Amino acid sequence: MTANLHLSDRFHSFYQLELLLRDESITVSRQQLKVLYWAFHGKSNAEISILLGTSISTIKSHKNKLITQIGRKGRADFRRFLLEKASLK
Repeated sequence: MTANLHLSDRFHSFYQLELLLRDESITVSRQQLKVLYWAFHGKSNAEISILLGTSISTIKSHKNKLITQIGRKGRADFRRFLLEKASLK
């Protein structure tokens, strides 16, 4: 039962993140949303690749696309965006 509650909370958080992006007129793929979600929660590229069952280079590619879509100037600016959004949680 606890595992089901945990999954439910996780999907709720995905939904919250998706709504936050929509409010800023940012559209991302489902996989990009997952990458952003885990990055938002402090996971490294290696950890995200394990969680999503994909390569680290794929995770990096998703992050680079996200940086562009979100309108950031690089990884540091992307991290600032994540920190700003984390403060809204």
